[in-house]
Parts: sequence; structure tokens; C-alpha cells
Amino acid sequence: MVGIHATLLDGVFVGENRLVSAQALCTKGINLEPGSVYGGSAGCRVKPLGDDAILGLREGALHYVDKAVACRKRLRLVAEWRPAVAEAE
Repeated sequence: MVGIHATLLDGVFVGENRLVSAQALCTKGINLEPGSVYGGSAGCRVKPLGDDAILGLREGALHYVDKAVACRKRLRLVAEWRPAVAEAE
């Protein structure tokens, strides 16, 4: 999971059971170890994630997936998008 306003540069892979804190900067090619929290301006490993925290991350992610599905069901088309046509001179 990646926190708000975090910056991930080229080659940074955020896989399962990893957390990047808000406003963190993970520099190019950093290897994020599973089960860890990363933060700060160097994207350093801050601490390990316990089993309860990992479960909480998973539940939180599923919550946002459910909210996205519910929002998508409520969407309705208000207007067709049409590309702008240049006026003839």
C-alpha cells in the first residue's frame, strides 16, 4: 500500500505486504522487503509489519475495492465526449 503524496522513482516495486508511508520518497531501484514499512525522504525501512498490521492492510485494501465497485454502480453518463473539431478558415 502506498500513502498519499508518496513518490516512487523508476524501478521501485511495491509488492504484497509492504507499506510506503505518506510523503515518503523511494529512490530509483530500491528493494522494498516484504512485511516492512518504508518512509522518509530516503525511503528507508522504518520497521517490520506485524501479522496484525498485515491483516489490517489487506482488510483496508479490500474495503477500498468494495467502495470502488459501489461507486462505479452509481455512475451515470451525463454527456457523450466528442473531440474538438478545428474550425475551417
